[in-house]
Amino acid sequence: SNANAASREREIWAIWTRYPDDQAINYQMDRAIKMINAGQLDDAEALFSAIISHKPAFAEAWNKRATVRYIMGDHDASKADIVEVLKREPRHFGALSGLAMIHMQNGNLKGALSTYEAALQVNPFMLNAQQMIDALKLKLQGQAL
Repeated sequence: SNANAASREREIWAIWTRYPDDQAINYQMDRAIKMINAGQLDDAEALFSAIISHKPAFAEAWNKRATVRYIMGDHDASKADIVEVLKREPRHFGALSGLAMIHMQNGNLKGALSTYEAALQVNPFMLNAQQMIDALKLKLQGQAL
């Protein structure tokens, strides 16, 4: 069911957002996420960078910084961070979805399509991914896939 899928997705995000056995890092993550929500993007980016320098293996810190950089309009830096996320967590459908959005904005519709398809394979319940795939396939009709 969709409700079941949504709760599983929340569980996965909860696992990704925690760093095992490090309350200090988890506190910093929570603070940085609050900064994003408050629109304090420069502060959030700096804090995520600090977390990354302490725990470079922590995929979600890279993912959150990618999100901040995307919101700030720095798509190249965002994309570079997403590459780091996917090295550490290849099944990160959130990062894949972000990468697909960057491809769309750069006019790379084929790249966006294949990235959304990868995200949907990992998480079959991503409704927005399915909608984007359908829309991209329509747009690409008439262009050779």
